[in-house]
Amino acid sequence: QLVLEAKELNAIVPTDNTSNMNSRELASNRRLINRLNLLIRRGDRIGIIGPNGIGKSTLVRILLKLEQADKGRVKHGFGFKPAYFDQKRESLDRDKSPWVILTGGGSDTIEIDGKPRHVVRYLRDFLFDETKMTQRVATLSGGEQNRLLLAKLFAQPHNFLVLDEPTNDLDLETLELLQEVIADYDGTVLIVSHDRDFLDRTVTKILAFEGNGKVTAHAGGYSDYLERRKLAIARKSLVNTNQKQK
Repeated sequence: QLVLEAKELNAIVPTDNTSNMNSRELASNRRLINRLNLLIRRGDRIGIIGPNGIGKSTLVRILLKLEQADKGRVKHGFGFKPAYFDQKRESLDRDKSPWVILTGGGSDTIEIDGKPRHVVRYLRDFLFDETKMTQRVATLSGGEQNRLLLAKLFAQPHNFLVLDEPTNDLDLETLELLQEVIADYDGTVLIVSHDRDFLDRTVTKILAFEGNGKVTAHAGGYSDYLERRKLAIARKSLVNTNQKQK
């Protein structure tokens, strides 16, 4: 089942100092994504990798239709329900407690997969003790805020899970919990991360930002991608050496 289709996506980053650039320099310096075509199917586990600032989060937001591509289009499949774990934690109200964020403040139960659950038991699944459950989000650590955002996301119906740098500020116990949650998830997963081991454990396909707007797809995890890239560089170097000798 097709979940998402992207055709001929192009994206550029706004630049203030462009007055002295010719058209070729302008395009080269501002291009994030160049003519990307992508099909995502139900059950896909995809990792997005590349240096900081290269456009990974921009691509995610375009795919979710939270931002508009400069060219191209994105089409969502029937019944598309995304859940977005954003690295800035913008969806958490810092003045509210985990309890209130999950229940709205008027109840002690929440609905998970169509069934009522006590909020205390649910938050314990995400490693919260009862003291932390009633504290303001602003007083929680980065790892605790990440766990709360995960708890909030999984309390909502969705079939397309997007995690943008989810391993930041996570301790080992929380990291293991996240890996278990992803393994048990029956929808589609899209993960932006620099964590090689985490991606090797959670994804089966890589989208790699190669620079100058080029985004390439590779089967396997992060380590598989690095190995193939290493071999490709070695082959290219050998070809160049042979040409020079001729």
